[in-house]
Amino acid sequence: MPEHKVLHLKTIPLVAIASVLSINPEVLILDEPTNGLDPRTQRWLINLIVELNNAGKTLIMCTHNLDIIFQIYLLCRCFFYLSL
Repeated sequence: MPEHKVLHLKTIPLVAIASVLSINPEVLILDEPTNGLDPRTQRWLINLIVELNNAGKTLIMCTHNLDIIFQIYLLCRCFFYLSL
């Protein structure tokens, strides 16, 4: 019987993002993309978001993490509408 590998809970959002990126969409909608990720993986994901934006992709992101929003703003000078 083949041995099955189980994904760690923290890798599931990354696999979801990778599967969506495989179809090369023009618009990405991310809902709390850094939620539950460790700081190193959060930085990696922020850099990926900035790279996608620099490549011309449209990104719509919802998050309660204002630090993440500010980091992305500093890196890509995106427009953000924030409603609390």
